[in-house]
This record gives sequence, C-alpha cells and structure tokens, in this order.
Amino acid sequence: MDQISRAEELEQKRSYWKQHIDSWQVTGLTQAEYCRRHNLKHHQLDYWKKRFSHTETGVSFVPLKLEDLLDRPAQRSAAQNIHPDDIAVTAQD
Repeated sequence: MDQISRAEELEQKRSYWKQHIDSWQVTGLTQAEYCRRHNLKHHQLDYWKKRFSHTETGVSFVPLKLEDLLDRPAQRSAAQNIHPDDIAVTAQD
C-alpha cells in the first residue's frame, strides 16, 4: 500500500475543507445546519474557514519599474547605534 507524504495529506485536507466551505457559502445555511446535514464537526469547519480567510487576504505585491528608480540620483543612507556607554557607531553605504 502506498503511503502519502505529510504534504500530500495536508493538501488533501485543504482541498476537502475548501470544497465544503465553498459549498456551505452557496447554500445559505448556517454553519451548524450545514455541518449537521453533511455529518461534519462544526468546530472543524470554523477552523478551516478561518485558515482560508487568513491565506486569501495575505500578501500582495506592487509592480515596480526599475526604470523609474534608475532615473533618480543615488541616495545615501546612514544608521547610527548608540550604546549605553555613550559610544556612537555610524555606518554609511
């Protein structure tokens, strides 16, 4: 018998719960009623719903044109760290 990897098992769970969450949302039923009709545990549906909502509203990227940056003059930056003994250390590009 073939064993599936942990990653494959997790992907199967994600797919299973994503299908149920999508189905629940179009039914108009409460979560509790949907779970009763499909023999699911309400707290599990709620857990996966929260997991998917976090991943769907995660990171987004903004396109950046390098040409816009190349036309600007170089800017120098500096960082300064002051130790408790009043010793200042400054680093520049």
